[in-house]
Amino acid sequence: MHFTVIHKGKRHQFPLVEGVNTIGRGGSSGTRPEVNLILIDEGERVSQKHAQVIVDGNRAILEDCGSLNGTYVKLDDTVFEAHGIPLSHGAIVLIGSTALLFEDE
Repeated sequence: MHFTVIHKGKRHQFPLVEGVNTIGRGGSSGTRPEVNLILIDEGERVSQKHAQVIVDGNRAILEDCGSLNGTYVKLDDTVFEAHGIPLSHGAIVLIGSTALLFEDE
């Protein structure tokens, strides 16, 4: 499982590991999220600990961590707020102005 982001024509992949995977901005506080969007989030709309993906076997659940700008998931043509949303292959996760493609292959 991983997220893919295309930023300025470059493809970035963020592998997800079993357990809790934090999505956010690594910063001077020493925070190093598994999905570090600091180089991609030019508008600074991503919190240091914005959201998390809990991977349990072949399941992945997305949860917002009380971020200011929210976390959303687009499945087909519907957008949901991320409050314990299960992710499926091809889901688009929207964090600030960044779109992350979830791939489970």
